[in-house]
Amino acid sequence: MPAPKIILGTLAALVFLASAAPAFAADVAGLSCPAQGLTSEMRETLRLGAKDLVARKKDTTIDPSVLDAISHSIRQCREKLGWSKAASEAAVWYTIMSVMLPVLEDAVRADGYAPDAVERVFRALPASVIAQFLANSVPQDASLALMAALEKARIQITSHEAAFHVGTLAGAIAYLDQSKADFLSA
Repeated sequence: MPAPKIILGTLAALVFLASAAPAFAADVAGLSCPAQGLTSEMRETLRLGAKDLVARKKDTTIDPSVLDAISHSIRQCREKLGWSKAASEAAVWYTIMSVMLPVLEDAVRADGYAPDAVERVFRALPASVIAQFLANSVPQDASLALMAALEKARIQITSHEAAFHVGTLAGAIAYLDQSKADFLSA
């Protein structure tokens, strides 16, 4: 399942703009700060991007104006909370994924599965398998490991579409967890 595609030049600029920060340890409580700075329209744009991802649209991108808004919000949080460059970079992915996650959970729910059950099974996988869900193209063995673990937990995925949605949710969870860990270690 591919990770959400973002215009790399725009993402690089976003990270650059968010990076000039003092080197203070990041506090997890502040991680929600950037999302709080987004308007409802910007949140909806991110949700529409997640819907495009769920619908398997080939060119799923995030609107540059939303990336600019996230950058602005992260700059404000960085200045207010004293984040480091690494914390600011981690906050980018965390912000994007935290807004998109409910849409991905809804897709899994619409397929007839409980997102929290899928999440429990996914989190119980070995760290080496979970790490593979951070790749742009998840290796087949990682996807098969997730499907086998779900089956063992009596969650039988019965369609390719449902498998795609479950894998996309797993990738978003992996991104959230990794960005949170990166943020805390910054």
